[in-house]
Amino acid sequence: RLPVYLSVTGELGLWLH
Repeated sequence: RLPVYLSVTGELGLWLH
């Protein structure tokens, strides 16, 4: 499963390469 990140602005997203 793909790692999920939470940015400093509170935006949730995926760590895509």
